[in-house]
Amino acid sequence: MVDCNRRLSRPSFAMDTPPNPASAARVPVAVWLCPTVGLALAVAPMPYGYYTVLRIIVCLAAIFIAWVVLSRGTGRWLGWAFVGLAILYNPVIRVHLDRDTWAILNVLSAVPFAWVGWRQRSLRE
Repeated sequence: MVDCNRRLSRPSFAMDTPPNPASAARVPVAVWLCPTVGLALAVAPMPYGYYTVLRIIVCLAAIFIAWVVLSRGTGRWLGWAFVGLAILYNPVIRVHLDRDTWAILNVLSAVPFAWVGWRQRSLRE
């Protein structure tokens, strides 16, 4: 027989308190380090395939970091900056610029990824 008056227990994923920002959804090292190194190396002359793969890596990493930052609710400007990077480096609808402009953008785009890594390290300590 089923006891209908018995209270159901709350699911384990229900949270009564807000998550601690230091432990909430951390960005894995590879997600910020691969784009940082790849964008820094992109200043050197590379084959066309390198830049195609780099677009995919940077776009996916930027989407992931934007999702993590915007879901935390803090640093919204940083989240929207990564949305902008995802749009700029998206491999489907390409932005066509000359090589010199891309070299400058690659170096400037590496900065937010490196900043995320530095910030993660400082939060860990």
